[in-house]
Amino acid sequence: MLDLAPAHGRYTLRPVVQTDFDFLWVLKVATLKPYIEKLYGWDESQAKHILRQVMDKANLVLVDSEPAGMLKVIVEDNFMHLAEIGLMPEHQGQGLGTQIIRDVISAADREGLPVELQVFSANPATKLYERLGFSETHKKMYRPVGGP
Repeated sequence: MLDLAPAHGRYTLRPVVQTDFDFLWVLKVATLKPYIEKLYGWDESQAKHILRQVMDKANLVLVDSEPAGMLKVIVEDNFMHLAEIGLMPEHQGQGLGTQIIRDVISAADREGLPVELQVFSANPATKLYERLGFSETHKKMYRPVGGP
């Protein structure tokens, strides 16, 4: 079983429940909408449907017992997939995301598993992932309808 015990007590995790949807919707709009909108267009009903799927087996990130973000890690046979990580803007830029990812990496190291993730190329978090030792292995190109 995966041990994602947060280091240093900066945050806690708890499983996401259905009543977390409203918070997670605000989180998605605040953190991902600009990238999704630019690439695919923003379809609110589709985005809500996808969010409901992502919520399965995800964890809420709590700071001082208040929701601050979401983390979803999927363990496969030969790797750990950091499927979802997002923090509300007021919790970004303070080292919290770095600590969470380091905790995921530590858990993966204990299990002897590499960690993988996907990120929009325009997402500033790419620099954080690179600082933490991630490197690009695949590049997906996309041209939106009516795009340049």
